[in-house]
Amino acid sequence: MRGTISRYFVLLAFLMAPVVACPGQSDMDWPGWRGLSKQGRSEQNGPTTWSDDSNVAWKTSLPGQGHSSPIVVGDDIIVTAAYSVTHGQKTRQTGMYILVALALLLVGSSGPYILRYYRSELRQKKGQFRSMLMFCLLIGLLLHVLALLFLESSNTHHRSCYSAWLQSFMLAGIGIAVVITGLPDRSRYRIVFSILVMVLAMPLILLRPKPEYYIMTGNGVLVWPTYLSILLLISIGSASLIGAFLRRRKSENGSNQQVNTDDSTQFLLPLAAFLLAFACGFLGPWVLQRIPLMDQQGWFDVPKSWRVFWWQREALVAVGCCLCIALWCLMQVFSKRLPPARPHRLFSPGVLTLVVLCLLVVNYVGREESYVRVIICIDRTTGTIKWQRDGLAGPKATTHRDNSPASPTPVIHRGNVYAYFGTPGLMCTDMRGKLLWSDSNLPYEGIHGVGASLVADNDHIIVTSLNSRAPYVTALHAETGARLWTAKLAKWSGIHGEYRTPLITYLHDTKVLLNWYKSQHELTATEVGSGRELWSFQPEGTFSGQSVASIIQKDNTLYVPSRGDFAAIDISALASGGSAREIWRTHMRGRGPVTSSPVLHNELIFMVSDRGHASCLSVGSGELLWREDLPGSAYYFASPIVMGENVYFFNTSGLTTVIACDSTFKQVGQNVLPGGIYATPAPVDGRLYIRTTAGLWCIE
Repeated sequence: MRGTISRYFVLLAFLMAPVVACPGQSDMDWPGWRGLSKQGRSEQNGPTTWSDDSNVAWKTSLPGQGHSSPIVVGDDIIVTAAYSVTHGQKTRQTGMYILVALALLLVGSSGPYILRYYRSELRQKKGQFRSMLMFCLLIGLLLHVLALLFLESSNTHHRSCYSAWLQSFMLAGIGIAVVITGLPDRSRYRIVFSILVMVLAMPLILLRPKPEYYIMTGNGVLVWPTYLSILLLISIGSASLIGAFLRRRKSENGSNQQVNTDDSTQFLLPLAAFLLAFACGFLGPWVLQRIPLMDQQGWFDVPKSWRVFWWQREALVAVGCCLCIALWCLMQVFSKRLPPARPHRLFSPGVLTLVVLCLLVVNYVGREESYVRVIICIDRTTGTIKWQRDGLAGPKATTHRDNSPASPTPVIHRGNVYAYFGTPGLMCTDMRGKLLWSDSNLPYEGIHGVGASLVADNDHIIVTSLNSRAPYVTALHAETGARLWTAKLAKWSGIHGEYRTPLITYLHDTKVLLNWYKSQHELTATEVGSGRELWSFQPEGTFSGQSVASIIQKDNTLYVPSRGDFAAIDISALASGGSAREIWRTHMRGRGPVTSSPVLHNELIFMVSDRGHASCLSVGSGELLWREDLPGSAYYFASPIVMGENVYFFNTSGLTTVIACDSTFKQVGQNVLPGGIYATPAPVDGRLYIRTTAGLWCIE
């Protein structure tokens, strides 16, 4: 607790009072994130069995992209989305086709050169076998990496941008090695080109995307590939330079002597190397794409423990390329003679052209997309779109691959709709779609994109922007959009932020905003009316950052979810001048919720980890009553909800698992819809409104 207790003793005394429902919310409404004060619960029983052609009242296709949850008030359902208004992707795709065509043309033009080798015209030169072996492997690797870039060319999220830059940088290194292999041994051209490659390694690193996020210091996942890219070019240049210097110092007798052209190894090994390179170049990318990830299905289903993360799969490509480059470097240094392997005079310039075009097309063409944000109103009875309000046009904000340009859930407050999109801003409309006001000065400088939704109380619409570079919380006037207060918070190191939607505790005349602040790993309470921090509490245990899972509350107890630990915190002693205390803490062993928020019902807390580990804790003691692996191999990002006496879990393959609200695991049903479920569904009046990537479904 900070400051003098007596200064706000009266305000904290109200924390002893019970929580009441926010005014203006009907039991038949679902006006915001998880129903706001409902915290993901509906008293009415809901459907337990459905499919795309069974128990579906209606299905509506939605324009654009978005993971915001549907909200329901009266006869209206509100969702948000964003759609692209530029054609950068088409230009980018055209550029990738040109790159592939150029690569195939270069490989095809090397065919006669390889045939000459097997006709013994080149095999008679000493050292030609080694040159041919390296040439075949490098050409295969170049095709391999280019094919990977082509398969990922449609992705524009932050991770794909950085991954594409690393792969294009690796392709540049392979292309440079091909050019060096074609230069005359011990020539000045090779020496000058090798020095130039080493000198340009660092400046090229400075051209990486989002350098303000992908810094060159620290121990993150994205730091070591950056240094590996520098080392790759420096190794290629230095190996070529050292090899050329050593061979210039040695005089080799009989440099023009013939070799035994009947040696089968000099015929079979280059052939095997070329076939292996061909297989790696054309089949390898598709094989790697089928390695099962945590959130994807491979050629066949495998247990979750056998799946790999995205960076582990990409590391396989990097390791394979680096091993081949290491072999090439050793060959350059220790070979006594390496005749040039160059099919024709235009081959090396063609490879350099391919490298330059690849760096430009992959990293700069079509990366900056322009999006229009939209609020969509759907008739609750028929599923028809009643109106659509476009606005906040501008560049697409940086997002994680599993995030979207419209992920925060809107809120309906005092008869108006408020939709927040992160850095692009916030729009306010009436229930007929008329734009009342907008604010585009709400920056969110986070690499994964915005995740926290809006909360509202009386005249306050509260925006939470807890990112590492410029964290703040601000309140806007509900009617005018005027800035009421802004609380700027201390920065923290790293590129990640906090994405939890805050909780407003409505306590008589005092409204308190409860939030989790990553800088100190602590729970904070802010007075809604003034933005003044009232108290903070730092629980013990392991509470990981980058969490989306919201805090939940029952009476005077707060429940803080995390992948590492799950804690119950009693705040009742604050009224008497004491401090918050921890009631219990349960170690989740890495299987606690990160993205989805827990739900509390019947003195039980139900939750699911991103990888589908469902758990149930006792409210009173924190005892782990059961833990089960839910079916399916996809992620569980949507928060579980309660309808009646059942709990619903949703994953990104469209699977919904229904279990009983009980201290023992009892599965009630499994249901599948087309498209992935990223948004938390809305349970209203016995119906379930599910937003998938294929549209909005009304299940009855």
